[in-house]
Amino acid sequence: MVFGLSDGTKYGRIGLWRYKEKVEFDTAMELQRRGVWTVPVLGWGKRGLDSFLLTEYIPPSGNLEEIWKGARLCPNKRKKFTSAIVTFVSSLSKARVNHTDLHPDNIIITNSDD
Repeated sequence: MVFGLSDGTKYGRIGLWRYKEKVEFDTAMELQRRGVWTVPVLGWGKRGLDSFLLTEYIPPSGNLEEIWKGARLCPNKRKKFTSAIVTFVSSLSKARVNHTDLHPDNIIITNSDD
């Protein structure tokens, strides 16, 4: 889009949006800097109006609800699971992160001890 500059004599082209994947890349890098675990990001790129985010492969292991259903029946698994969720959410708070879209589908569960 073209807008007049404040002095009224020149015009400039101003982008009104940023690439979503660039924002996600920058956010992940900042979270990692603050000590919050994220899927390791390798980079981002764009081609025309399309963009992409490149991350390390994380093997699928189910969503939060599915894993909770299995963990809640076993006291040891339930304790480990809830402790991991509390630790993660606590790390967000300690890093002063205000996650505006935190929901079960936005939490990645792995089979590791991370």
